[in-house]
Amino acid sequence: MGHKAYVGAALALGMALSACGGDPKGAAINAEMMADRARIQSISNRLEPADREKFGQYLLNREMVSTGMVKALVTADGKDPATVGQAIELVEQWGRRAAERKALETERDAKIDVLRTKRERLSDIAEAAGWAPAQTQASNAVIAEIEAVQAEYEPRLAALN
Repeated sequence: MGHKAYVGAALALGMALSACGGDPKGAAINAEMMADRARIQSISNRLEPADREKFGQYLLNREMVSTGMVKALVTADGKDPATVGQAIELVEQWGRRAAERKALETERDAKIDVLRTKRERLSDIAEAAGWAPAQTQASNAVIAEIEAVQAEYEPRLAALN
């Protein structure tokens, strides 16, 4: 084989391999791909481990959506991701929102725990006073404080769904 033929064959082989093994994040997500388990596995195998896990989470989400157990991970405009990379980004965004939600829930719960402790203490005082009106009102006022904390956090948590 001549030098030019060898270079030409190498270039053709390189282009063929790059077409098969291009960036897996650029792979289109469509019905054909989702129905082809071997193709999904091939794409997954070429992803970095962290991205492979996130893509697996996306695929699991798709399976769970079909059972009605969870909402679909979709883009900001309500569409399915067009590529594997977009699916990975959606999982990352979901993870960040879940972490923010957990932090807000923890913050809210800590405030409510303090208020519940306060209410228990005030209820004990009210009971010891024979449920005198002033002490009972003080205990019951804490319920409004708890409701205010819940009302403060509810829209913030809803925004992270």
